[in-house]
Amino acid sequence: MLRVSPLKFANLEFAQYSISDIVADRVLSDEMRNDFDAWAGCIAGALEQQQYLRVIKEVGFTDLQVLSSREFYVEDSNSDEMAKPSSITIRAYKLK
Repeated sequence: MLRVSPLKFANLEFAQYSISDIVADRVLSDEMRNDFDAWAGCIAGALEQQQYLRVIKEVGFTDLQVLSSREFYVEDSNSDEMAKPSSITIRAYKLK
């Protein structure tokens, strides 16, 4: 499972990389990050989109393209705001 750590990209050596993942529109509350339902839905561990893309670049991927982005809404029971995670699909390249 790739969601485990931002370092998940460091050991990938593929020439072309394409994946869909969940990213957040903002820093999620501690309560949401610790919510079992949010973990089960792959939301609690989501990085902010810019941080997610930066991590991929930092480990050597280039030519990042966001191919698609689909926003959805999740109620954060500990605030009046709705979290707006997105499912994004990206393509990037890395020299072997």
